[in-house]
Amino acid sequence: MSAPESADRIRVACPHCAAKFKAPAAYAGRKVRCPVAGCGQSFAVPQGPAAAPNPRAAGDPQSSPPLASKRGAAQPAPALSGHETFASNPGRVRMNWLRWWRHRPLWPALGLGCTVLLFALWLVLPVFGVKNSITNKQGNETPIWLFGPAGVATVALYTYRSSRKMWSGDANPGVVIATGPVLIAVPTDLAQGPGRFPAVKIERINLCESGGRPLEVGSRVPTIATYADGAGKDAGHWADFYPVPADYATGDPAEIGRLIDSFPDSQYKFLEAALEEIEKPYQPGLYAMWAAPGKRAGRRITSVRDF
Repeated sequence: MSAPESADRIRVACPHCAAKFKAPAAYAGRKVRCPVAGCGQSFAVPQGPAAAPNPRAAGDPQSSPPLASKRGAAQPAPALSGHETFASNPGRVRMNWLRWWRHRPLWPALGLGCTVLLFALWLVLPVFGVKNSITNKQGNETPIWLFGPAGVATVALYTYRSSRKMWSGDANPGVVIATGPVLIAVPTDLAQGPGRFPAVKIERINLCESGGRPLEVGSRVPTIATYADGAGKDAGHWADFYPVPADYATGDPAEIGRLIDSFPDSQYKFLEAALEEIEKPYQPGLYAMWAAPGKRAGRRITSVRDF
């Protein structure tokens, strides 16, 4: 499968923090939000030489127009997502922390577990005649329990960053392709700038329902993703992306329905065609859906050399 034609992009720079990005030319004159932590200010994208992007192929996994044009209502300023890329369909999902921790328990368990352990040691060690403090170079004693809040801070930071991901990360459609365990396939475009690099990620998820409906093969599960650099300076695309089901953050069927409605049928058609090119039985991983010299579309990416 060859990569679809590239959409025109223009360079923009945040006037508040000077961070530089690329955005689709269609956003010229519109307001966007800077994604840089500590900034987040809105600014207008300057008018570029190209007024609109080139038409996208019907099978392009990112052929979806902005959410506002599909739903007929003005949306908040879209968020740029850094490293010269653009979240074409930001998730805008508000985090339910308890629900998130239930589906992603590792970091909360580690952070809170370390906090409880340190307090327990501080209380128990004196019983065995062991000092419950740490001596620094100046000879001052620091009680062990003072290191406990670091665990709480870790949980808070993890939750904050996860919340930002669910709000401004890139929303992509997911489809259940296997049950027991549940596997979903998610299409996206890994392009950082010019060019098209369609890809599919197959992920194992710990869900039994989405939007209040039991999952079965073919069920649609909306996801929100962040992207990872590292494919090489001149690659023109991200090295990977990490889609997470929106159901991890919200149990509101209306929110799940809103996201599903934001994905055009062309994305599902692309995914259906892509899955025919991926080797079966399906295995979790990233699959490149563009051909390269000596490499077929649908190949599994296990290292940078596979691109």
